[in-house]
Amino acid sequence: MNFEEVLETIERVLLSRKLTPIERFILHQSWLGKAYTQMAEESSYCSAYIKSIGSQLWQDLSQALGEKVTKKNLHLIWNDYQQKQQKLRGS
Repeated sequence: MNFEEVLETIERVLLSRKLTPIERFILHQSWLGKAYTQMAEESSYCSAYIKSIGSQLWQDLSQALGEKVTKKNLHLIWNDYQQKQQKLRGS
């Protein structure tokens, strides 16, 4: 699954809202494994702001998925979610 499919599923199914441009940026950069300081260097935002917005995004995703989502476990949680969805479709 590519990042655009991940983004679409998050917006359409999990959060039922469009992410803001900064949330999209943080999600994409996190998906690529970048640190908040790297994100700040590649944008016009300071790392504290990025971390604050990221923290709220992880909380929103955690609530939607029913388990703790962080920048570091994003891929693992996403893979678990995909497997659960495939099992549900196969049942």
